[in-house]
Parts: sequence; C-alpha cells; structure tokens
Amino acid sequence: MQTVQPEDNTIPKKEQVNELFSNVGSVDFLNFEFGSRTYIQQIEESIQNTGKFCAIQVELKKILDFEVVWMTHDFQFMGGSLGCAEGEKLTKGFEFAMAHSMPVVVESRSGGARMQEGTLALMQLAKVTVAVEALKRRKIPFISVCKDPTYGGVSASYAMQGDVRICLLYTSPSPRDRQKSR
Repeated sequence: MQTVQPEDNTIPKKEQVNELFSNVGSVDFLNFEFGSRTYIQQIEESIQNTGKFCAIQVELKKILDFEVVWMTHDFQFMGGSLGCAEGEKLTKGFEFAMAHSMPVVVESRSGGARMQEGTLALMQLAKVTVAVEALKRRKIPFISVCKDPTYGGVSASYAMQGDVRICLLYTSPSPRDRQKSR
C-alpha cells in the first residue's frame, strides 16, 4: 500500500492509496516519566501493539459514490488519547478534506488529552477546533461518531462539533455475565 505524504495535495486513486499521513508519530519531547515507565516506553509499546505511530488513522473511504476523509481514534494506542501527533493528523485530515471538498467523518474513542504531553496536548483541542470551523465555513459536511468511551477534552471539543453527531454505546458483557448466559 502506497502512502500519501502530508505535503501531497492530490487526490490519490482509490485502488492505490487509502491511508494519509501515516508517517506522523508521537514523540517524548518532555522526557515524561511516571512511576517506573517513561513515555517513550509507552509509545514504543503502543507502536508494537498496534503497528501505528499514533492514535489517529486518517483514510480516504468510499461510501456509496462519495469519497470521504475518515479519521479514527485507535483506543488500543494509549486509550486513543490526543497528543500533538494526533492533533496534527486530525488537522491535516481536515485540511485535505477542504482542499478536495470532501466530507469528513471522525470516529472518536478517546480517554481525552494525553497527560504525558502536558498543556501542548490540550492545545491540540483548540487546533482541531479551528480546522473544524474552517471546514464549516466552506459548508463541507462533518459527521462525528462518538464511540464508548469518548471522554475529556475530545468530547468537549471536536467530537461534539459535527454537523451530525452519532453516539454509540457499546457494553461488552463481563466474563461472569457471559458464563450466566450459557
């Protein structure tokens, strides 16, 4: 699968490309450590578990005859939390959508802003909100899909700014409940 770099401003062919900005990844610029684990260890573990460099994936998807920019929080990458890399990918996704007049779908599943990146993680909420407002000024649709859980700043900002908001509650049965149903 070929990857489009953030500087590329052309619409890729459906059969060649589906992921955008895959080279954007989280870094430990504060040398954060909590307990016995460093942030870089947490990042490396998340990369190993998911095969991704950050918690956001940006893709082009075709739904019926419409191409959309589809952005997804990966809860398996540090609880889908929002850090600088995630804010950058979301913003780039909105900018790509504006450049090509494509609707946006953001599938949120997040614990909120990432504490390991301090106030810079909180600034990403404002950065993405600015990108959402720019998309709205161009009258390009934005659909927000909130999955359980969607908490913190993500739920207080761009997850609730969609033209259409769809909230899904998923409760997984506990092992005890599964055993009772047998």
